[in-house]
Amino acid sequence: TLVARLIGDESLLPAEHRILNIMLLLGILLTILGSLLNYYMELGTAIIVITLFSSLVFTILYGISIIRKQYVLPALIFMCTCIFLIIPSIWITNGGILGGTTLYIVTIASVIASLFRGVRRFALLGCLLLVTLVLLTIQYEHPLLITGYISDTERYIDVSFGLLGSIIVNSALIIFILN
Repeated sequence: TLVARLIGDESLLPAEHRILNIMLLLGILLTILGSLLNYYMELGTAIIVITLFSSLVFTILYGISIIRKQYVLPALIFMCTCIFLIIPSIWITNGGILGGTTLYIVTIASVIASLFRGVRRFALLGCLLLVTLVLLTIQYEHPLLITGYISDTERYIDVSFGLLGSIIVNSALIIFILN
């Protein structure tokens, strides 16, 4: 079936690997939609390049995951890209805690981190927590570093898009787990 080809055959790949593939597909979809939305809202070249670069990285990782049937390497690269590149850059350029885009990226990253076992899980969740706390501290102490929105409409669109992305990610994960 189409689903088995997209996320991997149940008999060949464990559940964690298929969940990674779902998150990568959602990441590709959301970053492409995000770059289109950012272009439409004219948020600047930096944020558009970051989302397009993220889409390219997620596509390469998805290819490695599906074609080479590797799980650990794509998942680690995905997590490091999210934690150390995407979250800080989008946090600073897209409204910080008030931006909706950061919400679904943190959600996706925490889901992938929870798929690991043992020390890796705690290390990745700890890095995610540490980066988020550092960003919160920076935003609290230096609020002018965070680029705001030009209008309330842009804030509404971004928060709505972020909330919609979080709902899609959580729904897909719940549906996959229930199946």
